[in-house]
Amino acid sequence: LTLTVSHHHNVIRLDILDNGVGFDSKAIEPGIGLSSIRDRADAFNATLEVDSAVGQGTRTTVTVPV
Repeated sequence: LTLTVSHHHNVIRLDILDNGVGFDSKAIEPGIGLSSIRDRADAFNATLEVDSAVGQGTRTTVTVPV
């Protein structure tokens, strides 16, 4: 697990990388997990990006304006 926090041009960026099994975002059924995280990001005018692939791990990026 790698966690990186950076601040540039009035934006705080949080990157979370893991080297786990990953997942196929097109094959998962909608649930409350990612939806809940997205709602929390929206509350801070933040963006949430999740990039994953089977066998490739997952990168989650949250970008928050400050």
